Amino acid sequence: MKAAFLYGVGDLRIIDIEEPAPGPNDILVRIRACGVCPTDVSAWVEGPHVPETSYPRPLGHEWAGDVVKVGKDVKNFREGMRIIGTGGTGFASYCCVSEISLLTSRGVVVIPDNVSYEEATFSEPLADCLHAVVDQCQVKIGDYIAIIGAGSMGLLQMMVTKNFGATPIMIELLKSRIEFVKDLGAEFVIDPREEDIVERIKEITNGEGVHSAIVTIGNSLAINQTFKIVRAGGRIILFGGAPLGTILELDPNIIHYSEICLTGSSGVGYWYGLSGIQKGTPIKRNMKLYQVALNLIAEGRIPVSKLITHRFSLDDILKAFEVIRDKKGIKAIIFP
Repeated sequence: MKAAFLYGVGDLRIIDIEEPAPGPNDILVRIRACGVCPTDVSAWVEGPHVPETSYPRPLGHEWAGDVVKVGKDVKNFREGMRIIGTGGTGFASYCCVSEISLLTSRGVVVIPDNVSYEEATFSEPLADCLHAVVDQCQVKIGDYIAIIGAGSMGLLQMMVTKNFGATPIMIELLKSRIEFVKDLGAEFVIDPREEDIVERIKEITNGEGVHSAIVTIGNSLAINQTFKIVRAGGRIILFGGAPLGTILELDPNIIHYSEICLTGSSGVGYWYGLSGIQKGTPIKRNMKLYQVALNLIAEGRIPVSKLITHRFSLDDILKAFEVIRDKKGIKAIIFP
């Protein structure tokens, strides 16, 4: 069967691998659609953001598909079910930019009947954005939330923010994306080349600053800028991974005296700490958000299909990665 693997920076290959056989607690799934994640594209362009990454590296985690076969101890799933898998399904050896994939039954969720495969691929990134806005920003009705970067993740965060009764303020440089954001109904969009970010934020928030700021790009300049727009007692969320070796310089007194909370927001599911006591330790994060994400999509409250700008076959995966790398689209979906 065909599958996409990363063999090094700039080295993306489609290879033939043997179809896996499910163990007692595994599910064999036919992948119907898989979204191109910005993290995978960054790994292809500049290398993984996570140290000690080995090659070849499987690609694809924003997927939806059908159950082909289940292990003997799997009780709640059967052949033909339409499913997505969370970050806890553990497909380390088999990527999901592939025709067939193997995963554990842990964290698998059934797709609602009125949600298409391509819409269901958004369950993973939408769950991540729910985690950022709900858990990390601790959003409340009436809050102002600045979102730096209007790529697919920033736009999902914008939709989530509005759903929870808060006001998103989008900050973006690319003209094409600015127009896209406006077409999606954003009330406030700031182009740093045209307006002073700090002054415009003051104007929008009556001089108080935003309650939270989410940085969707791994850029130290963008991160430092957020300290100028967050109010006292506010929160700064680092959502976008940065290239290895990126150093952030900041004045700790800003955090100390203004009581600003600086934190991160990564994936939902089972992930691993990168430093300190928890280095290499599995960390479980709010996996129920996958079901919440699917419910929001099914109810039409998060219109994810509006973000899909490109569709590709598995054979054209390189074109899909190039579209996202060159910022010529918002979301690309691959159909193996």
